[in-house]
Amino acid sequence: MRRRKTGRYGYKRIEIDGYSFQSTKEGRRYEVLRDLEQQGKISGLVLQQPFKIEMNGQKICVYKADFCYTENGEYVVEDVKSAHTAKDSTFILKKKLVKAVYDIDIKIVI
Repeated sequence: MRRRKTGRYGYKRIEIDGYSFQSTKEGRRYEVLRDLEQQGKISGLVLQQPFKIEMNGQKICVYKADFCYTENGEYVVEDVKSAHTAKDSTFILKKKLVKAVYDIDIKIVI
């Protein structure tokens, strides 16, 4: 069952399988990843995985990945963005911090 509400940046929030997504695009990506997991092509699908960013014992921020999973033995951290939000300076900074702290490259799905 899908339910829509207006969310951040004017996108329509959507609910699928009891999970709430910030946009229809993010919900559709979840359906693709869910199906890939059911087919055994990916494993360990996690939604909204938090990554704490700390420096010298001080909390800087928390980045929440849209999706994390394993594909062909590789850990993938994925964020669904529009062309507009992919250029957002806050997201770009958090992406760099995740790389610096965790040595993880965030895969952006547009």
